[in-house]
Amino acid sequence: MTQKELKELLPYWQKRLRLLDWNVNMKFLDLDNDYGSCDCNVEDKTVKIKILKFSDKLWKDDDDVTAERVLVHEILHIHFWELHEGDTSHALMPRIEQLCNFIADALVPLDDTK
Repeated sequence: MTQKELKELLPYWQKRLRLLDWNVNMKFLDLDNDYGSCDCNVEDKTVKIKILKFSDKLWKDDDDVTAERVLVHEILHIHFWELHEGDTSHALMPRIEQLCNFIADALVPLDDTK
C-alpha cells in the first residue's frame, strides 16, 4: 500500500467510524519508535494524525502491523480523547491503547467491502 492509497482510505474509515464531522489531517513523518500518533482538538473537531513513513525500518520488522491498521487505531483515539484529554501519562492510557488495538485488529482484517 502506498501513502497515497492510505490517504484515500481516510474518508472511508471516517465514515465507517462515524467521524465525518471531524477535520482530519494526516501526515507521514519520521517518528521515534512509534507507528502513529494522534492529537485532537475536541472544541473545533480537528485532529492531526502522524503515521510513520513507509520507508522506515520499523515497518519491515513487524509483520503484524499494517498501515491501514495504524490509521484505524489512530482514528479510534478520537472517540476516547475526552477520557484522557490528551494526557498520554493518564492512568487510562494503557487501557485506551489496548482498546484501540483490539478494535482496529477486529475491523481491518474483516473489511473487504472497500
